Amino acid sequence: MTASESEDSDDSEDMEEINPLNSSLLQVDDLEKTSLESEVYDLDVEGQDDIGKDISEQVSSSTNNEDTEVEIIQPANIFKTEYCIAAATQLIRLPYRVHGEICKRPGCDELLEFQETYHGTCLVVTWKCYALHFGGRWASRLTCAGLRAGNLLLAAAIALSGNSHTKIGFLFKVMNMTYISQLLYNQYQSLNNAPTVEEYWKEMKEEAWKEREGKDIILSSDGRNDSPDMESKTILNLNIVEDREVEGRKSMNMERVGFERGLDELLTSTMKIEELVTDGHLGISAMMKNSVKYKDIVHQWDVWHGGKNLGKKVIAASKEKGNDEHGLVQYATIFGIVVRSVVATQRTSK
Repeated sequence: MTASESEDSDDSEDMEEINPLNSSLLQVDDLEKTSLESEVYDLDVEGQDDIGKDISEQVSSSTNNEDTEVEIIQPANIFKTEYCIAAATQLIRLPYRVHGEICKRPGCDELLEFQETYHGTCLVVTWKCYALHFGGRWASRLTCAGLRAGNLLLAAAIALSGNSHTKIGFLFKVMNMTYISQLLYNQYQSLNNAPTVEEYWKEMKEEAWKEREGKDIILSSDGRNDSPDMESKTILNLNIVEDREVEGRKSMNMERVGFERGLDELLTSTMKIEELVTDGHLGISAMMKNSVKYKDIVHQWDVWHGGKNLGKKVIAASKEKGNDEHGLVQYATIFGIVVRSVVATQRTSK
């Protein structure tokens, strides 16, 4: 009896060790704070901040006795400039080879001391002599409007290419390259990149609406913009819905709320919405049927979703016992081919 109690005690201790709810690796209260990326990649992405005096201040404060090599670039030329990967040791040697090892101040023959620091992905080399005469500075990145262009471009490229700070940070870590910190990345997104994208989207939207003023139009709507031919159409409106905004945090409710917001905004324009095509979302269908504000809009389901759903039902019925005698298997196969052919024909004609 004592032995079995001891065994039970050992087993309970083992279970505590492997039970994730008792582990420091996972706390239920912190689930909302845990990102998918941090769990998938399981690493801390280290990066450099851009701390120090503003670059424009550094350039303007230089005197004739200082060699300041921080090149300014116009915003329109950031994306036209070619970039490459270079070894930091090679870059650090450049100022040393150009400026030598002796102070250039008249009457001073002290040795120069070179110091390198990182500001995001930008390597900055400064040098001064042992008599504390500042020699100058050199930066491996161009500057634009007081910002280091390389850092700004990297932050924009990460977001616009559909990647994330953590994912690209893993690449940088594998290659042993300096990276921008999460704080610096967020600053660029909120202060520079996001406002630019928002402004560009508003210009596109206004132009699209203006072209269709007073015209009869047929709309198509999709929650994820992944139906066939959606990419070939002009987007007239776009809404982002967070799960906390809807009841139960369900994706079906999120799609309905986003749809209603977008359509209500379109109804404030001078465009005449005659017909609206969606997938078979039950909530949207019920709202289009029962809501008074949408009574003048004809609502239909698109052919692709309708055919796909009907095909699934026919195939499921063909697998039931006894239905193979009625040729449902052959019918389901033929039906699937016909649906695919109709969709392909529609895409070609459009």
